[in-house]
Amino acid sequence: MVILLQFVFFGLLVVSQGLPDGPIVSRLAEDVREGAYGPPRMPDRMGGIGDTFTECVVVGTGLGPAPGESILHQAGRMPRLSNCEKGAEQILALESGTAVQDSSYFRYWAGYSVLVRPVLAVAGIEGVRIVTGALLAASMVFAGSVLSRLTRWWVPVVLFGPLLLSSNLMSTPSTSLLSALTWSVTIAGVGFTALAARRSESAACLAVAVSAAVYGYVDLLTNPAAAWSLTAMAAGVTHWWVRREVRSTFWLVVAAGVIWIVSFTFTWVARWLWAVPFVGLEEVVTTVRENVAFRTAGEYVTVDPRFGQGLVRNVSWWLTNVPTTAPMLVLTTLAVGVGAIVTLRKRQSGAGRGGLTLALAALPIPLWLIIVSNHSQIHAFLTFRLIPTSLGIILLSVAVAAFGPSPLTRTSPKSRGGEPRATNAVAASSVGAA
Repeated sequence: MVILLQFVFFGLLVVSQGLPDGPIVSRLAEDVREGAYGPPRMPDRMGGIGDTFTECVVVGTGLGPAPGESILHQAGRMPRLSNCEKGAEQILALESGTAVQDSSYFRYWAGYSVLVRPVLAVAGIEGVRIVTGALLAASMVFAGSVLSRLTRWWVPVVLFGPLLLSSNLMSTPSTSLLSALTWSVTIAGVGFTALAARRSESAACLAVAVSAAVYGYVDLLTNPAAAWSLTAMAAGVTHWWVRREVRSTFWLVVAAGVIWIVSFTFTWVARWLWAVPFVGLEEVVTTVRENVAFRTAGEYVTVDPRFGQGLVRNVSWWLTNVPTTAPMLVLTTLAVGVGAIVTLRKRQSGAGRGGLTLALAALPIPLWLIIVSNHSQIHAFLTFRLIPTSLGIILLSVAVAAFGPSPLTRTSPKSRGGEPRATNAVAASSVGAA
C-alpha cells in the first residue's frame, strides 16, 4: 500500500502543476498589496509566533517554472518562490509578465500544493486559511467522536486537552496554514488508526503506515513526532479497550511506532528518487546530505551544539511563552498523583502495566527533539507543541491505568472444563461485546 501511494502522490503533483499559474499569481498579487501575504514571525495572540515564513513558502510552491518546462518536469523538481520579503517581489514580477529565478524544492514532497493551488486560484491566501481551519476543526471532531465511541468520552479529552489548552494550535489557521493542515492530517490519522485497531492488529498497522505516508506527503518537517506518537497511542489505547492484554498491547504500540517511522522515511526517500530523473543523481545526493547534516547537528547562530539542547530549548519555550503552562503543569501533577494512588488501590498490577505500556507511545517525542537538534532549536516556536502533546499521552496512560478497563485474567482451562473464563463481570461483558 505504501509503495502504491508513492505513485499516487506523484500523480497528484502532476495534476496540481497542470493548473494554470495565472489565476494563482493574480490572487497572490492582490494579497501582497492588501497585506495578507506575510510578514514572517507574526504574533499569534496566543503566546507564540505564527509560522508565516513557511506560509509564504507554501503559497509560492509550484510557481515560477522555467519557460517551456513541462508539467512532468515541474512535478519532478518542484519550482518554488522565495520567502516572504523576496517572494512578494517575485509575485508582483510574475503578475507583470517578468520571469523570476525560482528554487527547486524536491527535498520535500510538497503535497500540500494539491490543496493549496486550486484554493489559492479561487479564494487567495485567506481562503486557504479558512479551508485549513475547517479541516483542523473537522479532524478534531472526527478523532474525538471515534475515540469516545470506541473507549470512553474522557479519552480524547485527556489526550488532546494539554495540546489545546497550553499551545497555540488553534491559532495556526490564521497565521500558519501549513501547520493547520499537517495537524489536521495528524489528528485524522488518530481517528482512522483507532477505527482500524478496533478491527485487528494488522488493520491498525496498515492505518498507521498509510497515515505516516500521507503525513510525509504534506509536511515540511514541522511536527512529525506528534503524528508518530499520537497514532501509536491511538492504536494502543483502542486495542487495550478491546483486548485488555498487556502483552499484545505492548507489541502493537511498538509495532505502530516502528511502522510509522519506516513508512514516513520511505515516503520521504521516494520523493528524492522521483527527483533523480529530472535534476540528476548528483544534485539530489548533495542536497540531501547537506540538509540532513544541517538539520541534525548543523551550526547556526541560535543553536547550542550540546547534547539534548533540542529538548531543553522546546521545554523552555513552552514554559516561557505560553501563559497557560503553569496551570497545566499543576493539573498534570495532581492528575498523575491521583491516578497513581487509584491504580495502587486497585491492586491490579496488570492495569498499571497496561498504562505503562501505553506511555511508551510518548518516547518518539523526546527522541526526535534530541536527534533533530538543529531543527528543534531553530523552530522551537512551532515544535514546542510536542511538549503538551507528550503530556497528553502520559496523562491518558495514567488515566487508563486508574480508571480504564481492568485487564482480562483467565482461570486454568482444566478448572472450567476446558473453557477459559473472565474472572470479573466487567471483563466478561467486554468479551461478549468484542
